[in-house]
Amino acid sequence: MKNTRTGAITLAIAVIGIVAVAKWPRAEKTSTTVRDIPTVSVQPASFDVTLAVTGVVDAAKAAPVVNQSRRTQIVWLQTDGVPVKPGDVIIRLNDADLKKEVGDQERQDAEGANRSRTEISDGTKRIQNARSALEKARDDLKLAQVQNKAAVDKAQAEIDFMQKEVELAQGQLDKRKRLSDERLMPLRELEQAQDELRSKQFGSEKAKRGLAQAAQDAQANEKAKQLDIRKAELEVASAESALAQSKAEAERSQVVRAVKLEESRDQLAQTVVTAPSEGMLLIDRTWDMDGLRPIRTGDQVHEGQRLASIIDPSQMRVKCDINEGDIERVKVGQKATVQVPAIGNRPLKGVVKSIDNLARERGWWEGGTPGKQIFSAIIILTDVDRRLRPGMGGAVQIILEQASKGLAVPVEALFGKEGKLYVYRLGSGGYEEVPAKVIQRNEMTAAVEGALKRGDKIARERPPADLLAGAKERRR
Repeated sequence: MKNTRTGAITLAIAVIGIVAVAKWPRAEKTSTTVRDIPTVSVQPASFDVTLAVTGVVDAAKAAPVVNQSRRTQIVWLQTDGVPVKPGDVIIRLNDADLKKEVGDQERQDAEGANRSRTEISDGTKRIQNARSALEKARDDLKLAQVQNKAAVDKAQAEIDFMQKEVELAQGQLDKRKRLSDERLMPLRELEQAQDELRSKQFGSEKAKRGLAQAAQDAQANEKAKQLDIRKAELEVASAESALAQSKAEAERSQVVRAVKLEESRDQLAQTVVTAPSEGMLLIDRTWDMDGLRPIRTGDQVHEGQRLASIIDPSQMRVKCDINEGDIERVKVGQKATVQVPAIGNRPLKGVVKSIDNLARERGWWEGGTPGKQIFSAIIILTDVDRRLRPGMGGAVQIILEQASKGLAVPVEALFGKEGKLYVYRLGSGGYEEVPAKVIQRNEMTAAVEGALKRGDKIARERPPADLLAGAKERRR
């Protein structure tokens, strides 16, 4: 009896489990519906047709700050990016060696003056030896005249040679300047020509000073020999002439010492580098073992090295490259917008200022592609943002024309099929393929012609086959 009751209970539990499983809610099979496809309403085309390129920010106006002192070390440096005015101290160089040099030359100047006085005094005593040296003095005079003439002729020849060098360098500079103005030559080659001209001009001036010095030395030497003769002929007269010569030599030595002392003092003054103009200070960069980095305190710098630039942040420009296939579409005067990620991609307005007439191939070190010809264009920014710095990269949109014909559709709503373009228009029976012909476009929007009309809704992504018009009838 007990076993019969246990079996009945087990059977009841099994029946209840089967019923519960049968009535348990099952997950429905999901499928894409018309409402799942994002759409956009077609409107008449009215957008800018643009050319997207990349560019690099540059200063339209910059004043270089160059080290005029000899090789030394930076001991203090103004903060990069701060505004400065003319005369503001921006760099201090180590002046310890130059201070010592100035002190040494001041002492040498005092000692030289004492020596000059002693030499004049000794010259008076040397009169007693004049007669015994008469014949020798005459021979010495003749030899000195020959040597002096040779020295002067050599100095004059050096002047003639250097003048021709200056003329050649000037010609080269004029030629390269014309090429640079026409953007047929990099700016660095023009700067090299300018440096070469300055070098030749310096050599010419040096040669002129050499001639003057040779003439002066010749005059002094011949005068000294003549004084020797006169000392031997006329004791009193020669003594007086010798004294005058000693004084002249003292004056010359004093002038030489004064020039050297002034040069050293000028070098000392150059250890305090000041701003040449008003603007924003941008510290230059230098190479070391870690790569390119800003100049900093402790760096060794040499004479003529550029240490910084003063730029006008209200006059910035963007240099960009135009592919040779697009160059005919870009014109001077076209408007543009520039977005610089480093300052938050704020759109900055600009105008195409100039376009190179000659294409060139960028080297690999400039990020160029072998065999790819590009034209450089300059865009002057009309919007001012004082956060801009030379070297910042930016995305440039050059406005080529205004699209005003056809209907505007998003580029992602165009789909290719068998070499043609289609859009998918939403109708009562689903999506239908509609051929579309693109007449204008930019990166985001295309102006199309076809069987579309204003207000039609088209898919922004390709609908699946079961949502196309006539799909249900075909399944039946």
